[in-house]
Amino acid sequence: FKYVIQAFLGEGSFGKVAKCLNLRNNETVAIKIHKSHLSNDDIEQEVAMLQALRAVDPDKNNLVRFIDSFDCQNCYCLAFEMLDKSLWDLMMDRRLTPLTLNEIRPITQQLLVAFHALKGLGIIHTDLKADNIMLVNHQDQPFKVKLIDFGLALPASKARIGMTMQIRSFRAPEVFLGLPISEAIDMWGLGCVMAFLYFSNYLFSHSSSYKTMKDICQMKVDSNNLEWRLMTAVENEHAKNPGDTGDDSEDDCYRRSVAERYRDFNLGGAVKAYMTMEDALEYEDGMEFLDFLKRLLHLDGERRLTPIQALQHNFITLAHLKDHSSTSYTEQAHEFMSVCTSFDYYYSVLEDQLRTHLKDSKARLTETQSVFTDVSSCVSSGGGSM
Repeated sequence: FKYVIQAFLGEGSFGKVAKCLNLRNNETVAIKIHKSHLSNDDIEQEVAMLQALRAVDPDKNNLVRFIDSFDCQNCYCLAFEMLDKSLWDLMMDRRLTPLTLNEIRPITQQLLVAFHALKGLGIIHTDLKADNIMLVNHQDQPFKVKLIDFGLALPASKARIGMTMQIRSFRAPEVFLGLPISEAIDMWGLGCVMAFLYFSNYLFSHSSSYKTMKDICQMKVDSNNLEWRLMTAVENEHAKNPGDTGDDSEDDCYRRSVAERYRDFNLGGAVKAYMTMEDALEYEDGMEFLDFLKRLLHLDGERRLTPIQALQHNFITLAHLKDHSSTSYTEQAHEFMSVCTSFDYYYSVLEDQLRTHLKDSKARLTETQSVFTDVSSCVSSGGGSM
């Protein structure tokens, strides 16, 4: 045997995760032991995604390092580098004490780097949540994270209208509505994760699909020019009773006022309510965070921030704090960001990796233009960099 089980770390619908020792090199690894009832197609899809990730550096791109795969006693096993604990575990350890903006920022930046790499490879993760974001070594490298669990990942070219993906409270509106699916759903999921870390609660209900979609539509974000919207109570009543004359009764007016009032959930007000307001710079930072969150949670997936655009937003680059570099708040912000790869270095390394991948495998990106064309357009339009 190559591995010895030292402890079981957790269990899910897929199977178990065990802490193991590699007897050949004494490396401690995490092994995902799939349940025997899982289909070969599901396992082969996950392995294919993990093999595709080997085209990029897992450390530079904040992706879990895949080591090995093998069969053991009728169970299929996947070996990964050993990491620390998930963001969900961290929040539980903190008794759901919200993270600060300076703590959320490096987590977000690293996930954006990961999603930019996935976009370049034409992969959608589809299952972003706090459980699937792992701290690498929280004691020595606070808030250094990696993206894990590609069991539900799929090539963007294979995403089909009507597919159900993402946990309900993090599910993008286009998935609910049966609209075209793209990598943009991962950016929606990222916005939901950021909100969870900030509020220590889910932004959208998870009790039913209807309530989740209702919460999404009631959130006050820029949703102009959408091809869909949530019906008002009156419209819904008329849809159920097509023979109605359409004249507004007193009850109709009351239902309309209730519907309009419910649609007035204001994300900005909620963000401001959680600020300590002890520092003017924190307020300014909070406003950038709010703008960033709204752009990630745009109802139209095509107008949502892409990873490369998001990496150049002020909330990530700290451009809005450059005139206050000597303050304790800004110094702390930069200190937390020290675990992140700088944007310029990251871009040059990833470009080389993806070009090599495309040359060696003769693979084609799923988009008509390479992600690097997108980079040029962002920079030329005035976007900043770290």
